[in-house]
Amino acid sequence: QQQPSKQQLTEDDPLALAFLGDAIWSLYVRNHFLNPPKHHRLYQAEVQPYITAEGQAKIYDTLVEQQLLTQQEQQYLRYVYKWKDVKFRKRFSSPAAEAVYRKATALEALVSGTDDPQ
Repeated sequence: QQQPSKQQLTEDDPLALAFLGDAIWSLYVRNHFLNPPKHHRLYQAEVQPYITAEGQAKIYDTLVEQQLLTQQEQQYLRYVYKWKDVKFRKRFSSPAAEAVYRKATALEALVSGTDDPQ
């Protein structure tokens, strides 16, 4: 069976791209904080604000508010944010928490479709 192309994933299932984007984003952030070398416990403390849904939602807001994205990227963020098939964990059951999760998911999907997450 032939694997779907990235374009097919983008059109058909942005949550698949968000799944990949979560890994890409986490790896990028963790790699960024490796220098200068430090104790392993400090690495986790430094990356945590950037790899949680709450941290990703803040980054989403910054990108949108400061207009750092192309029009196409902004449209894609809105498209994924409104995606109806998003399943929420219990900790995201309130409307405010749901918005955080949607923003994080949209950012992750955008990252997986970008060659360089900077």
